[in-house]
Amino acid sequence: MYDLKEHSHTLMECPNCGKRALAQTSSERYECLWCNFYRDLAHRHGLSRSGRFDGGVFFVIIAAVTIGLIMLGG
Repeated sequence: MYDLKEHSHTLMECPNCGKRALAQTSSERYECLWCNFYRDLAHRHGLSRSGRFDGGVFFVIIAAVTIGLIMLGG
């Protein structure tokens, strides 16, 4: 379990709720102690809050394919 008293000076602002409750719980994982938001940098596949797909990676892929098709056609 995360010791809040010992590490309260290292907490960061959560991008989801805005509270200063984002803690680094491992070398590649950040968790909000207030709203349960998390980000696992070891698995950066477009996942965000609660592990749901946020669409960012999908958008980049579609944009790259579209630009490639435009360049080949023109």
